[in-house]
Amino acid sequence: MKEGNTDHWIITLDSIKMMDSKMIVPGHGPVGSKSDIDVMENYFKQIFETALAYKNKGMSPEQDESLSSPASYYSWLLSMFYKYNVIYAYGLLH
Repeated sequence: MKEGNTDHWIITLDSIKMMDSKMIVPGHGPVGSKSDIDVMENYFKQIFETALAYKNKGMSPEQDESLSSPASYYSWLLSMFYKYNVIYAYGLLH
């Protein structure tokens, strides 16, 4: 998500869900369905909500050594980037 924006991702995913399609073929990763879009959308929402929670606490997520991927994303290949995605989203809030 380094060059992305969670709001833009969510809008884009919403527009893809509105398409009349049964399969989703991403640029990388396995072929999926519309339910996979919901999973991805929830991931971006969780990143944004986590970043917002840090902003509301007046704390940078970079300072939180315990911040890591939620258990629901442990099986994701790139789950190790969760913290970096939260830090990036936090930066967009300022």
